[in-house]
Amino acid sequence: MKPSTYFTVITLLCSSTLLGQTVDVVTMGPNYDDQSFYSLSNGEVSVSLNTNWDVAFTLSAASAAVRTNDGMGALLYKYPNGDINSWAEVDTLGMSAWPQLRNQEDSWSGGAFNANQDGFYYGWGTYDVISHVVTGDSIYLLKTIDGEWKKLIIEQLEDGVFGFTHADLDGENEVTSSIDQTDFAGKNFAYHSLSSNTTIDREPLASEWELTFTKYLALVAPGVYYSVVGALSNNNIEVAEANDLSEPLSYSDYGSQDFLLEMNAIGSDWKSFNMDTFSYDLVGSRCYFVKDLEGDIYRLVFTDFVGSSTGEIMINKELISGSSVLDVNNQPKSFVVYPNPASGSATIVVDTQADQVRLSICDVSGKKMMDAELLNGFQATTVSLSDFEKGLYFVSITLKGATSTQRLIVH
Repeated sequence: MKPSTYFTVITLLCSSTLLGQTVDVVTMGPNYDDQSFYSLSNGEVSVSLNTNWDVAFTLSAASAAVRTNDGMGALLYKYPNGDINSWAEVDTLGMSAWPQLRNQEDSWSGGAFNANQDGFYYGWGTYDVISHVVTGDSIYLLKTIDGEWKKLIIEQLEDGVFGFTHADLDGENEVTSSIDQTDFAGKNFAYHSLSSNTTIDREPLASEWELTFTKYLALVAPGVYYSVVGALSNNNIEVAEANDLSEPLSYSDYGSQDFLLEMNAIGSDWKSFNMDTFSYDLVGSRCYFVKDLEGDIYRLVFTDFVGSSTGEIMINKELISGSSVLDVNNQPKSFVVYPNPASGSATIVVDTQADQVRLSICDVSGKKMMDAELLNGFQATTVSLSDFEKGLYFVSITLKGATSTQRLIVH
């Protein structure tokens, strides 16, 4: 194979003794008081107390996100009876009719404070394209996870520094604080407790984890929100859900999947509470494909969820492709055939940004058994092998005049 003609591909190691399945355990502690950060390659990276913060400030230069700890009971309302200049006159008259502000479930950049953001307006303040400063304009009322009510204004985000002031509703215990994003370099958020006026460093580096297991507020029915326990994806992590597997731990039948960047692509619905047994049932015949930060592709199956006594979750994990493939001239970053050998069906996973990608399968005589055009992006395509005789076949991906081929054994 000449490097100038063909591109580097992933060689899938089919034996479970080579890639193999492993079982990881993550834990959120009794009553889910902890948040677990999880790496596909290294397992649980760290566990942080989830009951010591109220507000999280983004560390991204491309965002002005501010989130609340709504999964642990924090409540947020925007004061409707005046702007930031009404700080001294804040009251709670009519508060029962005010709309509650909630974090977005599907995006880290959509914090509760960012509700109704539009263009250069971030919900809590407006971005100036000349000075590059976000200036706050609103007053918020927040119930902390300790049950205290505070009023809060975010005054500005300037040169990477958030400035904010909070106090009791009657104006007592007023404190002005700041968070410098550079103090938490490489992470996603910095956290603050309004009750103790403490800024907390509680995340591992963003480069060290793909999933976090935590409590968060979710829309469980039209207009109904509930605190759930689930898995949220780090930024830029792609996930696909595969259902109706006859043998979920053998991963032999997937179906074509859409890979999503939404942070709740896994979410919480892989389990349900059984009112008869007062325990959790896992959704059968479901697995997830997850592409990690290095481009490796893993398949995950949840095998146990203990519940609030320990907060333990057991995950069956299998690496189905290694990375370190070249991404030059729009060549695929991933090309995987699985399982191999196969019977009944095989899944072909391809990741490429090129247009007009063709997938073909030929037998040893050159007879074409399949020929199809693939979509751009990260996708899994299931091929029925019902018309294939037992033997050796060649699976090829062609784009820009170059072809990569892998062997497929049908038995």
